[in-house]
Amino acid sequence: PLVLVVEDERDLSELSVIPGIPLSYWVPTELRELYSSSVVLDADNGRVDRDSHGRAKVGLQTGDDNRFISRFWEVSGNDDWKPFSKGGSDAWLLPRVTRTLLWGNNGSEVKRFGGSYPRNEDWYFSEALTYTMSKRSGRRFGYLHEESIFGHMGSVYIPDNHIWTALSYTNSHLFTYLMLSQTSERNWYVGLVSRLPWLDAIESSEELEALSKSAVGHLLSKR
Repeated sequence: PLVLVVEDERDLSELSVIPGIPLSYWVPTELRELYSSSVVLDADNGRVDRDSHGRAKVGLQTGDDNRFISRFWEVSGNDDWKPFSKGGSDAWLLPRVTRTLLWGNNGSEVKRFGGSYPRNEDWYFSEALTYTMSKRSGRRFGYLHEESIFGHMGSVYIPDNHIWTALSYTNSHLFTYLMLSQTSERNWYVGLVSRLPWLDAIESSEELEALSKSAVGHLLSKR
């Protein structure tokens, strides 16, 4: 049988543009160079010497979901229960937040429980983009209202500005390809997401903002 062998040589210095220097030799040079941006999503979490456009945060782990999480119709009218974005396959664009978390007295009962891990509490109840951490494809991000708490499988990205533009960008093919330049795994950990570049051309795009608002508005009209 005929065997076709294709050789593709890359200078190792070219691979170092992407933080962590993954051996993603198949990534086109033009795409890899986008990582040269002076701004990333979250420089602190990504451990890179750049400016940040926002903050990426991992959320709460209750340690006992059956005890601390209920559907909203089960606790209707009880202010001790707050909307809880747990993560899952339906986070794209506008997640259905049907679960609530027992958070009376600032979550005192959850915090007393030895198996709980209430991380990044200062960022609960923030307008944010939540995303599904573990999924086989891109298009993971959705708008999360500021009345919600987020869970560890539904991490969030909280941009400093242009949240609707960020929603379009994070659900784009470009964003997915940039992420695949770092890892081919289905789990998008906060540290990896944090390293993704934020681009000036995106920030100035009114079209991207309009697209995400239109898509979310369409979903709302169908619910």
